[in-house]
Amino acid sequence: MPGYLPHDCPQMRTFIEDSRLPIGYTDRFREYWIELVAGHRALQVIEFCPWCGAELPRSLRDEYFDALEPLEVDIGTAVDELPAEYRDDTWWRRLESP
Repeated sequence: MPGYLPHDCPQMRTFIEDSRLPIGYTDRFREYWIELVAGHRALQVIEFCPWCGAELPRSLRDEYFDALEPLEVDIGTAVDELPAEYRDDTWWRRLESP
């Protein structure tokens, strides 16, 4: 269950926290998504909140892999084998801190 959500309207949090529902958030990419095929991880990234209509923060997927490139980390590396700051949202939240 995610702690920090960059977009946190009450309905979004409720749906993301219920694992039975096909909507989620990936913190290391800052992506909200809808699962298209149950159990197959076929995901559609969404850009607007389905409940309040607010624009969601843009995905940082490209920036994530750009940040890993100088570290020469294989793209297929398991998440738990990545450097600690790249396993979750630590890497991008650190960049956004004043």
